[in-house]
Amino acid sequence: MGITSKIKNLIDSINTFNKIIIAYSGGVDSGLLTFLCKYLNKNVIAVTAVSELIPKEEIEYAKTFTKKYKIKHIFIKTNELKNTKFTKNTIYRCYYCKTELFSKLKKLKEKLNYDVIFDGVNLDDMKSDFRPGINAAYKFGIVHPYTEAKITKQDIRKIAKKFNLPFWSKPAYPCLASRIPFGIEINKKILNIVYNAEKIIKTFWQKFFRVRHHNEILRIELNKKDIKNFITKVDINKLINKLKTLGYKFITLDLEGYTPSGKRFINFMQYELTKNTKRL
Repeated sequence: MGITSKIKNLIDSINTFNKIIIAYSGGVDSGLLTFLCKYLNKNVIAVTAVSELIPKEEIEYAKTFTKKYKIKHIFIKTNELKNTKFTKNTIYRCYYCKTELFSKLKKLKEKLNYDVIFDGVNLDDMKSDFRPGINAAYKFGIVHPYTEAKITKQDIRKIAKKFNLPFWSKPAYPCLASRIPFGIEINKKILNIVYNAEKIIKTFWQKFFRVRHHNEILRIELNKKDIKNFITKVDINKLINKLKTLGYKFITLDLEGYTPSGKRFINFMQYELTKNTKRL
């Protein structure tokens, strides 16, 4: 299916409703969806969650975007850190995080008598069999226009570029909890440490990267093709010294390159389950 047909299908999906609430994170996916609803003259409200999980820069970006396009924008406080099921940081972390958000959006929808809640889940997000955050969306009746229109992440960027939206190439920026591998308890102190670690690295390296917090170890993930340039162009000793001021004893560079949060751990768990099943 060509991009023109996908855009038509997306518009048809949006046009099913008039009064629309969008879970707007400040990212490309929800940003395009918010823009299109405004473009189609829908009665749209962008709702952005504010919590310890979201860097203040993302909040400011969201404000700037909605102000520029004159989109009604509401901020709601979410309290993920008050839920021990979330802070225990199991593989179901995203389910509890999204439940906190979507439950508040549903209450807002009912209070304002709106038709629907959209979020920016796309076709690529549906490829994994393990989707706790998306399962939470189903529970609260959240609608995914991109999946209905068979739109991928790459399609979203193409459409955003077609509309000359400034964020079309903006890197994905998931919540800070994604920097903390499953099994390490999440708290405000650790979230602040990983936030500051990324701020420090950005002063040395402007391309894509992720940090992973392993207690006294900080692991840096880059796109694999960038590893050589990182090693040769960054003042490694200076970077290490700055990062160690945050309390880390070891700073490591992952030679396997970037892997989406949790993927390796989930694959390992599936391997262990398969191995143990074979022993039975």
